[in-house]
Amino acid sequence: MGWTDGEIGIDTDTLYRLSKEQSGAAFPVSDFNAWMERNGLSLSAAAKALGFSRRTIVYYHGGHKPIPNYIKLACLGWEVLHSQKAA
Repeated sequence: MGWTDGEIGIDTDTLYRLSKEQSGAAFPVSDFNAWMERNGLSLSAAAKALGFSRRTIVYYHGGHKPIPNYIKLACLGWEVLHSQKAA
């Protein structure tokens, strides 16, 4: 299900996620993926780091589900703790 206008279409999940991101109620997918890349985390490693299933991280990574703001806070906190352990 989704909205279509001629050759251009957007599915409802993407529309919902984008509305959450644009309203500031969700962590942008690009920022989440940048966090994973910056820290060298695979999907499985990110799931372990955040305490989620790999499937949930796949949904977030691919932009299939909006990423709650508390995930952003968890990512930032993980990064701080990880950098302190490395120092």
